[in-house]
Amino acid sequence: MVTAELHGLSRRFGAARSGVWLTLPRMLVISVAGLSFVAQATVLNALPHALDRVEGQVERPQASPEAVAAQVYEGLIELGEAAMAEGNLARALQVYQRALGVVQARLLVAPGDSAWLRGLSVSHDLVGDVQRAQGELGAALKSYRAGLVIAQALAGRDPGNAEWQRDLSVSLNKIGGLQSLQGDVAGALKSLQAALDICRVLAEHDPDNAELQTEAAAAFWNLAQLDSRVLPKSERRALLERGLQALEALQQRGRLAPDKRHWPDGFRRAMWLLE
Repeated sequence: MVTAELHGLSRRFGAARSGVWLTLPRMLVISVAGLSFVAQATVLNALPHALDRVEGQVERPQASPEAVAAQVYEGLIELGEAAMAEGNLARALQVYQRALGVVQARLLVAPGDSAWLRGLSVSHDLVGDVQRAQGELGAALKSYRAGLVIAQALAGRDPGNAEWQRDLSVSLNKIGGLQSLQGDVAGALKSLQAALDICRVLAEHDPDNAELQTEAAAAFWNLAQLDSRVLPKSERRALLERGLQALEALQQRGRLAPDKRHWPDGFRRAMWLLE
């Protein structure tokens, strides 16, 4: 069984508004035997050949069908990330859709497997990320909602599973950000508030976890970006203050990640704009 391996699937948690990009990557990608070449496939003209190699050169002799599927899936995810990094959205979409097919095939064999269900939710989100980048907001929302349904089901299975709760907050944040872009501020408020509620609980239950504290700060930020039609300036400022407090606490303890050290200034600037 490779269930533990599948818990390394990548997720993206972030939002970008008012000039401050808050992106919280969950980089728990597993090391896949025989697929080290994928990480080097960053040249666009190498991607089509690399895709065939991912599916054709996985170590198979002693591997179970599930292990092979997990290797292929993770290789495709890495390849999709390489395509995204190069700005080749069409290739990224093709690769992520193929990864989605790998998961769907495994779920025909093991329909209730939690790890593969999580992979299905991840895959829908990744497809949605590409569609959003392509400007296909309706399609992206549909993909995100498909991922949300699965994330909700998994979180409902085990409310005490922090990782599944985090996955649910990821999906809610993605949907909320997209709803805001589409002008559905009421829907965005509902989604982003639900995401914040989850992040706050997780952060409160594990105060020494710097990543959870940072994610909570980002959730405060995301909600604070809604306009005054649904959220008065005073409430938005209060949300930013809460997020800033979390970041400053991490900063004082030397726990704020280097790539997040500019965040406190971003929060302060946003608060100043709301005065």
